[in-house]
Amino acid sequence: HTKDGDLIVVAVGTANGVVLALDSTGVIWKSACHTGKVISLHFSKQGRVLITASRDGVICELDTWTGKSKDTLKALKK
Repeated sequence: HTKDGDLIVVAVGTANGVVLALDSTGVIWKSACHTGKVISLHFSKQGRVLITASRDGVICELDTWTGKSKDTLKALKK
C-alpha cells in the first residue's frame, strides 16, 4: 500500500491453477479458482480487478485487495 492508499501488486499464475498476488513484502493473497494452468492475467484500468483465464476454460474476476472471486465464467469447449 502506498501512502495514498493505492495497492502495488504483481500477479502470477501457476501451472496448477493458483493465482498469487505479491507486493514488496511477499504474498498478500492466493486464489485457487482454477483447476488448470493459468494462461492469462489482466488488471483492469483502475487496478481494482484482476481477470484470469486458464486451460480449464474458466475465467475468474478477482478483487485485487482480497483475492476473492467476484465472478466466474465457464467458457464453451468450442
